[in-house]
Amino acid sequence: MKESIKRCENCGSDYNPPQPCGMCTESIVRNRRQGKIGRGATAADQPVKVIFRIWPKKQGGDVIALFPGLAGTNEIATCSSYQTVGQHGAADLHGLCSSLRLATAAEYASLKAELERIGYNLKVATRATAADRRARLEQVR
Repeated sequence: MKESIKRCENCGSDYNPPQPCGMCTESIVRNRRQGKIGRGATAADQPVKVIFRIWPKKQGGDVIALFPGLAGTNEIATCSSYQTVGQHGAADLHGLCSSLRLATAAEYASLKAELERIGYNLKVATRATAADRRARLEQVR
Protein backbone atom coordinates (compact mmCIF):
# COMPACT_ATOMS: atom_id res chain seq x y z
CA MET A 1 0.00 0.00 0.00
CA LYS A 2 1.34 3.41 -0.97
CA GLU A 3 1.87 6.03 1.77
CA SER A 4 -0.10 9.25 1.40
CA ILE A 5 2.17 12.27 1.88
CA LYS A 6 0.50 15.66 2.34
CA ARG A 7 1.80 19.19 2.67
CA CYS A 8 0.81 21.08 5.83
CA GLU A 9 -1.37 24.10 5.04
CA ASN A 10 0.16 26.05 7.92
CA CYS A 11 3.93 25.55 7.59
CA GLY A 12 4.39 23.70 4.29
CA SER A 13 6.09 20.64 5.85
CA ASP A 14 5.39 17.17 4.49
CA TYR A 15 3.62 14.70 6.79
CA ASN A 16 1.84 11.34 6.69
CA PRO A 17 -1.90 11.50 7.50
CA PRO A 18 -3.66 10.69 9.74
CA GLN A 19 -0.78 12.02 11.87
CA PRO A 20 -0.83 15.85 12.06
CA CYS A 21 2.15 17.95 11.04
CA GLY A 22 4.69 17.68 13.86
CA MET A 23 6.14 21.20 13.50
CA CYS A 24 2.81 22.99 13.75
CA THR A 25 1.24 20.69 16.30
CA GLU A 26 4.12 21.10 18.73
CA SER A 27 4.19 24.89 18.52
CA ILE A 28 0.39 25.28 18.65
CA VAL A 29 -0.01 22.94 21.65
CA ARG A 30 2.90 24.59 23.47
CA ASN A 31 1.52 28.10 22.82
CA ARG A 32 -2.00 27.07 23.90
CA ARG A 33 -0.64 25.63 27.14
CA GLN A 34 1.19 28.89 27.79
CA GLY A 35 -1.96 30.92 27.04
CA LYS A 36 -0.39 32.65 24.04
CA ILE A 37 -3.11 31.53 21.61
CA GLY A 38 -6.65 30.25 22.15
CA ARG A 39 -8.54 27.32 20.68
CA GLY A 40 -9.11 27.63 16.96
CA ALA A 41 -6.07 29.85 16.52
CA THR A 42 -3.03 28.74 14.58
CA ALA A 43 0.63 29.53 15.03
CA ALA A 44 0.31 31.80 11.98
CA ASP A 45 -2.00 34.14 13.92
CA GLN A 46 0.86 35.27 16.17
CA PRO A 47 3.72 37.50 14.97
CA VAL A 48 7.01 35.60 15.04
CA LYS A 49 10.31 37.38 15.54
CA VAL A 50 12.83 36.44 12.85
CA ILE A 51 16.48 37.27 12.23
CA PHE A 52 17.77 36.75 8.70
CA ARG A 53 21.44 35.80 8.39
CA ILE A 54 23.43 34.81 5.32
CA TRP A 55 26.03 32.07 4.88
CA PRO A 56 29.36 33.00 3.26
CA LYS A 57 29.59 32.45 -0.51
CA LYS A 58 32.02 29.55 -0.01
CA GLN A 59 29.31 27.81 2.08
CA GLY A 60 26.55 28.40 -0.47
CA GLY A 61 25.54 31.98 0.27
CA ASP A 62 22.01 30.94 1.32
CA VAL A 63 19.88 32.98 3.69
CA ILE A 64 18.72 31.36 6.93
CA ALA A 65 15.79 32.55 9.05
CA LEU A 66 16.38 32.22 12.79
CA PHE A 67 13.43 32.36 15.19
CA PRO A 68 15.07 33.43 18.48
CA GLY A 69 11.88 33.12 20.53
CA LEU A 70 11.13 29.53 19.45
CA ALA A 71 13.11 26.64 20.93
CA GLY A 72 14.76 24.37 18.38
CA THR A 73 15.35 21.39 20.70
CA ASN A 74 15.39 20.80 24.44
CA GLU A 75 18.68 22.72 24.59
CA ILE A 76 18.23 26.38 25.57
CA ALA A 77 21.00 27.47 23.16
CA THR A 78 19.06 26.30 20.10
CA CYS A 79 16.28 28.05 18.25
CA SER A 80 14.03 27.07 15.37
CA SER A 81 15.26 27.96 11.91
CA TYR A 82 14.17 27.76 8.29
CA GLN A 83 16.05 27.61 5.01
CA THR A 84 14.70 27.07 1.52
CA VAL A 85 16.83 23.93 1.27
CA GLY A 86 16.21 21.75 4.30
CA GLN A 87 13.31 23.85 5.56
CA HIS A 88 12.60 23.67 9.33
CA GLY A 89 15.33 22.69 11.75
CA ALA A 90 17.15 23.58 14.94
CA ALA A 91 20.08 26.00 14.97
CA ASP A 92 22.73 27.21 17.39
CA LEU A 93 21.48 30.78 17.77
CA HIS A 94 24.58 32.32 19.35
CA GLY A 95 26.97 30.45 17.06
CA LEU A 96 25.22 31.48 13.87
CA CYS A 97 24.60 35.07 14.94
CA SER A 98 28.27 35.49 15.78
CA SER A 99 29.60 33.81 12.63
CA LEU A 100 27.11 34.89 9.94
CA ARG A 101 26.42 38.44 8.85
CA LEU A 102 22.97 40.00 8.78
CA ALA A 103 21.23 39.60 5.43
CA THR A 104 20.08 42.76 3.69
CA ALA A 105 16.39 43.25 2.85
CA ALA A 106 17.14 42.46 -0.80
CA GLU A 107 18.97 39.25 0.17
CA TYR A 108 16.22 37.91 2.43
CA ALA A 109 13.22 39.09 0.38
CA SER A 110 12.55 35.74 -1.31
CA LEU A 111 12.88 33.73 1.92
CA LYS A 112 10.63 36.18 3.74
CA ALA A 113 8.02 35.85 0.96
CA GLU A 114 8.26 32.04 1.17
CA LEU A 115 7.71 32.07 4.93
CA GLU A 116 4.74 34.42 4.61
CA ARG A 117 3.30 32.26 1.84
CA ILE A 118 3.33 29.20 4.14
CA GLY A 119 1.58 31.13 6.90
CA TYR A 120 4.12 32.98 9.03
CA ASN A 121 3.32 36.47 10.33
CA LEU A 122 6.89 37.81 10.60
CA LYS A 123 8.42 40.55 12.71
CA VAL A 124 11.94 41.15 11.33
CA ALA A 125 14.64 41.90 13.91
CA THR A 126 18.41 42.27 13.86
CA ARG A 127 19.35 40.64 17.16
CA ALA A 128 18.16 38.24 19.83
CA THR A 129 17.33 39.57 23.29
CA ALA A 130 17.16 38.25 26.85
CA ALA A 131 13.36 38.05 26.42
CA ASP A 132 13.88 35.61 23.53
CA ARG A 133 16.10 33.44 25.73
CA ARG A 134 13.46 33.47 28.51
CA ALA A 135 10.79 32.42 25.97
CA ARG A 136 12.95 29.48 24.82
CA LEU A 137 13.65 28.53 28.44
CA GLU A 138 9.90 28.39 29.19
CA GLN A 139 9.34 26.20 26.13
CA VAL A 140 11.98 23.62 27.12
CA ARG A 141 10.92 23.31 30.75
